[in-house]
Amino acid sequence: MSFCELLAADIAKVCGEGQVAAGVEQKVVLFPLANISASTKADGIITAITLTAAGYTIDGIHEMIRYQSSFVRPENGMPGFIHRLNNVPVLDPSAEARDALNAIAAGGGNYVAVIERKAKGVDDEDAFIVLGLNYGLSVQGDGANEDSAENDGMFILNMTSKENLREPRVPHVLLLTDYATTKAAFDNAFAPA
Repeated sequence: MSFCELLAADIAKVCGEGQVAAGVEQKVVLFPLANISASTKADGIITAITLTAAGYTIDGIHEMIRYQSSFVRPENGMPGFIHRLNNVPVLDPSAEARDALNAIAAGGGNYVAVIERKAKGVDDEDAFIVLGLNYGLSVQGDGANEDSAENDGMFILNMTSKENLREPRVPHVLLLTDYATTKAAFDNAFAPA
């Protein structure tokens, strides 16, 4: 999508059960942006994605996990979208989980996040969205927090687009043939075949 394009079609009102609902299912699949070996996308829909290694799953609780996409038009530079993945609770206190968090937070890598929305769209075709597909998400500022007196002692992870690397569009929809196929790939952390 180019920022020079104009609106080219109507935006229809979609109503019905499962069509409009706030929130996301409490599971995130993260993988390094560099692990994408191939993807096919058209009109904001990713129809195929191949990774060099499986992603990593983080399960949330109590409607904590959230995402945001915000349009930014800087005074100097190209406009774009800032993608954010917020309030991801890490409920595993193990040394292995802490090492993984350290790699995510301190490693400075760029990650892609896939989440399942509660509002899944017609025939569940809009259930999954992808954040950070072009430039990735990373931990910024105080985006990785652990406080023994707050959040029941859980580690809370927040990731965002880098300010100078805005995504060119809102989060992509991920639909690998149909909902069942996409859900199976998501539940398997997009492990290569």
